[in-house]
Amino acid sequence: SLAVEVEMALARWSDPEQATYVTSTGPFTGDRLAFQRATIVAYILTKAPEGLASVKFAECIGDRSGHLDQVLVEDYAT
Repeated sequence: SLAVEVEMALARWSDPEQATYVTSTGPFTGDRLAFQRATIVAYILTKAPEGLASVKFAECIGDRSGHLDQVLVEDYAT
């Protein structure tokens, strides 16, 4: 079967009241409902294009003392 390549927006989101910014594929829930998309930074593909150099990313979210913490990192797992 063929895997479908889908494009997702990687956007910068902001919460003006807290002067907080997050870069994510979103959307947000919980304590981040007030965040609004400020700008699209790039587009991420769900499947690496054949014959082109690419980087695999992992978007990790954790709950630290009732506050969501998030990081976007290069995924080295095979």
